[in-house]
Amino acid sequence: MAERNPAAGISFSEGSKDMTVLRLLEILNPSLEIRLLAGESGLTRPIVSWELNRPGLAFAGFFQQFYNDRVQIMGGNDVAYLESLPLEQRVTSVRKVLEFKPPCLILTTAFRPPEGLIEECDATQTPLLITPIRTSLFASKLTGALLTEFAPSVTAHGTLVNVFGLGVLMSGKSGVGKSECSLDLISRGHRLVADDIVSIKRIAPNTLLGRGSQVIRHHMEIHGIGIVDIMSLFGVASVLEESEIDLHIQLETWREDATYERVGLEDRFTRILGVLVPEYVIPVEPGRNLSIIVEAAVLNQKMRGFGVNIAAQFNERLIRRMSQAVPPEALLSPAGGAEPGEADKEKGKGKGGRKARGGERRAGCGGVSGE
Repeated sequence: MAERNPAAGISFSEGSKDMTVLRLLEILNPSLEIRLLAGESGLTRPIVSWELNRPGLAFAGFFQQFYNDRVQIMGGNDVAYLESLPLEQRVTSVRKVLEFKPPCLILTTAFRPPEGLIEECDATQTPLLITPIRTSLFASKLTGALLTEFAPSVTAHGTLVNVFGLGVLMSGKSGVGKSECSLDLISRGHRLVADDIVSIKRIAPNTLLGRGSQVIRHHMEIHGIGIVDIMSLFGVASVLEESEIDLHIQLETWREDATYERVGLEDRFTRILGVLVPEYVIPVEPGRNLSIIVEAAVLNQKMRGFGVNIAAQFNERLIRRMSQAVPPEALLSPAGGAEPGEADKEKGKGKGGRKARGGERRAGCGGVSGE
């Protein structure tokens, strides 16, 4: 297995870790139907953790393990407890919690906010959000969204295309043909995820997720033409919002002094955010159909995913055939082990005897006819 330093083929820059309540609203809408009830001026409050907290005990006055830096989820028990308190005591309880400046409070299951909660959130500039989704389901989806946002990330210069269901990150120097190859792949029914700028996140120990920039999403730069809108040209089925990265293809101009893979026995990898990604280095020169080569590389990788290594199988068949072949010395000597010279002599004697006997028969025939 060969592992290559990704800095040689991919240009990286560290992704931004900034996360605010406003960004959270953008991520969760419209899928989680979340909306703002109060505290609009506090939407720029930072969110520094993907973990959540239930503030019920804090409302009751127990702050020993109150994680105020987390998003606060208010379910049925929290709301029922506040409503059980007299108005003055309820306002005091809420005010003590909001003094810790949590990022935001979120009411689930479309619970009606207890009286005094909206006013206190506005007064302390604490965003109060609400969603109709039940507490357990909302907490699960919110945790997944925050985990993705807080995952280690980088921004890569390249093109990400989904080919036969595998995410293919293509990189190389500017002008080598990444966008042109991707455009040909899209015309063949594959899907564009990102061009030029690819945001990559490690959402699991061995899983990378790539997506495009919001500014240039679904657009591609083609040298000689300019910026084109892929979704407008090829339809909505030609684009994807995001895709896992399963394969890296490095495109480079063909060099006579370079050595390129000819058999495929050696697995090659590159490391991105600590994750090993299978890699192919494909030389580019006039006349090569890069899109078909990329398709072949993807199909070959899918076969390896099913445990089928074509190159290894071919090598095993070749070795088995060579081991079963006739030894070279057997090919040089005839059957029976006789020396080549002796066999030739015996063969010559046989031919000479037949010729002599034939001459005698012809002479005898001639004597009879002469009489």
